[in-house]
Amino acid sequence: MSQNICPTCPAGCSGLLPDLDFNFCSPINAFGEITHIFLAAYDAQCFSDWNVLGEWTARVDNTADGIDYIRYMHVKANKPIGTFDTIDTSLGRKVKSPSTFTLNITVDDVSDLNHEFMRLTQCNTTFKMWYAAGGYLWGGNCGVDAILTLNYQIDDGTKSIHKITGTATWEASCAPDRIVNPLEGNAIINA
Repeated sequence: MSQNICPTCPAGCSGLLPDLDFNFCSPINAFGEITHIFLAAYDAQCFSDWNVLGEWTARVDNTADGIDYIRYMHVKANKPIGTFDTIDTSLGRKVKSPSTFTLNITVDDVSDLNHEFMRLTQCNTTFKMWYAAGGYLWGGNCGVDAILTLNYQIDDGTKSIHKITGTATWEASCAPDRIVNPLEGNAIINA
């Protein structure tokens, strides 16, 4: 099972706030939609250090056989904020449930292999997943345990493009880890 490592939460009712970083003249911004999704089998090995490009290039391959290989998809996707429930408990206290996170995915390359992969996702299978946008990569050493469900969409119009669309969903106590994407600009995912 993948493990999303959350920050250390304060014990009890007190704790120091972590540092913040805002710069009025040079804010750090990120732009763009999710462009790539990386998927591995649920029981694939985790990375020892997902920051290392060599670990990615050794494992990212869309046709190699083996449980530890990672497939990649070129996508147009977005990630709305996670949703959670607030639960009333004793003494008027409230607790937050784990959040449900969702990626809304569109694939416009409807090759035969991609169509068959889409059909496999209809088996309610859980994958290890990482996603990339704006120069960053999310997921941590083990990815997030996501259920990916895709379907085929045909819109009205003679110039409409067929699409594979769907969602990837997972539950976690906190958002996944984020790093600068070691694969950014790498030929392995732009082939």
